[in-house]
Amino acid sequence: MVRVDGSHARVIVDVIALLPPDSGDPEGMAEGTFKIELPTGASPFLIGFGVEEKKDDAQDYFLSYSIGDGWTLDEIADLRKYHSPSFKVARMAGKAIAAQSFTEIVNQNVDPAILEGGAAGSFSTRLFPFFSNKLHRITLGYDVPMEYGVDTNRLRYDLPIPSGNSRNKSPEIRVELMTYEEPIFLDQSAEYIVQESLPLLVQVYPMTADDRSYTVEFQHDFATNNAANTLLSLRATPLAWGVVNDVHHFETSFFIPELPSRDEIVSTETSQSHVVFAIETSFTTARDQGSMERYQEIVTAVLENDPAIDYFNIMVFDIGVQWLAPPDGEWILNGDSTRVAAIEFLSSILLEGATDHRLALDVIIDQQQKQAHLFDLFLMSSGAVTWGESDPNRIVALLSSSDSDNSEQQSLILPRRVHTYHVGSSGGDPTLLRRLSNARGGVFTSVDPATKISSPSGVTQHLQPRIALKSITVEGTLDVVISGAKYGSDPLLVVRSGQTVQISWRASSSDARTLRVEFFGDSSLDALNVTLPLPMAPTNIGVRAYGILANAALEELLPLSEDICRSVALYYRVVGRTASLIMLESEEQYKDYNIIESHFFSSVQDIYPSQVVQEFSAQASRVARSAFSGLLDFLDKIQATGVQFAFPDDVSTLLYKAGLSDSSIDIASRARIRTDSNFDRTAATIQSNGLRLKLEENPEADYDSWTAESDARKAKGSLFAALRALTSLLAQQPGDFVLRRDVALSSIELGFPTGAYYALEQVAETRPWEPMSYFQMAQTAQASGLPDLALVLFEVSLAGDWQPRFKAFQEVSGMLYARHLRQINDGKADTEDGVAKFAATREPEIRALFTAAEQAGMVVFMTWNQDSSDIDLHVTEPNGETCSYSNMETKSGGRLFGDVTQGYGPELYVQSNLKERGDYKIEVNVFSPNQNRLSAPIKVLVEVFTDWGFSNDEYQAFTTVGRDSNQGLINVATITLESPTTDIVKLPVGDGTMPVMPVFNPIFQFIGSVASEIDMDDESMDDERSGGSSSSGAGSLGIDFILWAFLTLLLTLVLVFV
Repeated sequence: MVRVDGSHARVIVDVIALLPPDSGDPEGMAEGTFKIELPTGASPFLIGFGVEEKKDDAQDYFLSYSIGDGWTLDEIADLRKYHSPSFKVARMAGKAIAAQSFTEIVNQNVDPAILEGGAAGSFSTRLFPFFSNKLHRITLGYDVPMEYGVDTNRLRYDLPIPSGNSRNKSPEIRVELMTYEEPIFLDQSAEYIVQESLPLLVQVYPMTADDRSYTVEFQHDFATNNAANTLLSLRATPLAWGVVNDVHHFETSFFIPELPSRDEIVSTETSQSHVVFAIETSFTTARDQGSMERYQEIVTAVLENDPAIDYFNIMVFDIGVQWLAPPDGEWILNGDSTRVAAIEFLSSILLEGATDHRLALDVIIDQQQKQAHLFDLFLMSSGAVTWGESDPNRIVALLSSSDSDNSEQQSLILPRRVHTYHVGSSGGDPTLLRRLSNARGGVFTSVDPATKISSPSGVTQHLQPRIALKSITVEGTLDVVISGAKYGSDPLLVVRSGQTVQISWRASSSDARTLRVEFFGDSSLDALNVTLPLPMAPTNIGVRAYGILANAALEELLPLSEDICRSVALYYRVVGRTASLIMLESEEQYKDYNIIESHFFSSVQDIYPSQVVQEFSAQASRVARSAFSGLLDFLDKIQATGVQFAFPDDVSTLLYKAGLSDSSIDIASRARIRTDSNFDRTAATIQSNGLRLKLEENPEADYDSWTAESDARKAKGSLFAALRALTSLLAQQPGDFVLRRDVALSSIELGFPTGAYYALEQVAETRPWEPMSYFQMAQTAQASGLPDLALVLFEVSLAGDWQPRFKAFQEVSGMLYARHLRQINDGKADTEDGVAKFAATREPEIRALFTAAEQAGMVVFMTWNQDSSDIDLHVTEPNGETCSYSNMETKSGGRLFGDVTQGYGPELYVQSNLKERGDYKIEVNVFSPNQNRLSAPIKVLVEVFTDWGFSNDEYQAFTTVGRDSNQGLINVATITLESPTTDIVKLPVGDGTMPVMPVFNPIFQFIGSVASEIDMDDESMDDERSGGSSSSGAGSLGIDFILWAFLTLLLTLVLVFV
């Protein structure tokens, strides 16, 4: 159902879901991912979940509403409990706490649910448990701003059609529009204009329709300025009005300043003679049918109708970029034939992959430094950030570097104007595009991908006169929040004629309804006043509309505003960067995680967002440009979730006193090291017939189809193309962090560590209690050529007070860290002086703690992407003996260090016998997948080091996909160890030279079943796996090992004495 309240609408969606028989774990339970793409700008405030019995008549699943009822949280829950007695509504919690409680409780087979903000302005909803052969009611509530045109107020309601429906299948729907008089039934072709009939109620019932959305339009009079000003007019929309505690009034409106056409204005701005079009060509573009056609129409309209443009170029981007004309060559002359060629270029591009806005802007700015001409940028995108840098503040900071503390950034030449176009119906982030255009005084335009552009004027708003606003006030208010405003700056806001501006305010009475706008720099424009009529009754929609806009303004200050922003998000129920919705089983569980039922207004009563923004915006902008500040913020956010770091004093000094330079840890600077300049998107084709058929039938494809396509390209040596195909999965499901970790592991294998770093960073920010992310981020930083950043992240992985089930990671991380320090001390990695001195003293300390393998012919690490899974590593040695959980020590000297039966691994194999050369066959077995995600594949990463501990060691990475325990052994790779010679194998040099024999530290090792809380679920695990027989290598340490350890210790003492 939909209720319209002034400038906003509230939408409540009910979905009835059935889990097929024989699905789920042995008890018939499984975790479900409820995938629904919300309209652009939607802000969810409710997720509810319950199980109910089947009914004979489908109509019985629908609810009976009365006008004015069913809109508060209690009313929503009570209505649904009649059908589903177990129905519950989620609570608001800090984002990391919500994610942690969900993960830990799901592992106990109890029923939580979580709705959290993800990439691309999307929302991921995970629910547990779904029961086999039972019906489940899922209720989602969100508020969305209305779309306003010249003559009408337009609400577009995108119906939540379940994913997977064929394009050729019609959804079963019926829409009923309720007014105060009588219901109106909408058929497929009907259009109704309803006069003054608020609130509206829309319900969904079975009926065939060919479209996924209905457009409901109604007309009313806009409020207009009351001053006699012939040059400029001001229109304002009806108010969304709400009241808290009878005394706090919240009101929201949109206003639209309008000037005459540019022919009547003498002082207008013209475009640069050179322009660049940057156009998103990811799979998000493909899914929003019509987007590419709209891009082409925009390019044509701008080039044909802007007389100032003489030359242009086009850059398309996804996870990489491609130019129409070489950027270091001649510009393209704006003419009929070149415009046709440009459209042909865009038409020929294969749309796939995720979207990296940071990379696209970095390339644009880099080109501006090389050009003799200052150019304007026209950026066309859904706003989806699904790859690379995910922090919108850091992306926007690229275009506003004038007040940077960094002299290099101060000297950057930026595009003069950046005009942005949001093209996409859902899943994108228009807010990012608005901010990018605001940063360079450009124009933001929203375009419906399903509607052909009939008039150029709609997409050439940059030709309209610029209106500089000095102040926007409402008399009698306590706080006013304005979208896009630069508080404390002159001008406050720059808009173009006809652009809408959202404004929300808080006051102590409903009398504060007169909007006053003053103009900057032009004395001929008088201040305008508009008095808005008061709605007939207050609603919670008006309160949340203020909270949503206030939260957006505070998120622009993150990390400085973390605590304030979280408080605002929790009270106003805004799911975003600091808060999520979480549903647990019992009150005791909520208490365990300190999650309260509701938040009081007193928690935000003294927060005035406009004042906070004015005070901290300059500092926040500088912080957003500093890579080192970003790193410290990353560490602070981890510790804010309860994870504590026990850093040694010298590490704390390095981080918090001496500090590191931005250049030494700036991962973005390495994004273009592995370029894709040879990858031609116009010549790219789909290799897999399965994927081609899937995309012909559906708007998206499944995991196996994209993986098969990626594998086919990898087999042909097209590694970037392989990664590009695989990241299309993230364009489809940007909020699935298990999938993001999956793609990160493949990015490591394919040799693109920077992309993997960003993906793992996003996982770590949402799942900060999982140490796997940090040591893999350290590895990718090391591979990206940032040894200082890698050093810090290795320290993080070792210093955290991780849960016992993750302790195995520290041994592996310690080994890799020791290797990294060895490379620094051998001069193989360029570091800052302070880091080099630190590494010299730190290496022997790390080697003393983590000594599973100082030297080895082969070392194999295995990790995977899903929690609560048991994956087994099998290594068959040249003599035919297999090292695995049932034979953890081989006769030749191979050893499996522990059998990790939960978490993400790792499992570690070491062949310490340097003379055991030949073929090593590596296989994996899915012994027990995550029972709550049975439909999700498991991505396994196997990393192999040969001649570990020597200067000529080599590294290889492999991935494979497992699903269930019926697959048997999965072949990963066969590695050949060649016979060593003194010419190619050399011992390390310098301090910390390692002894020939490996030394094991029994305090930190996790061999066999000794560390039972890490390795085994119970003492009988080995017997269960081997059918009752227990191998000698899987039990206690044994006499031979004790004797060997004693002799090694004695030999060491003798050598020290000598």
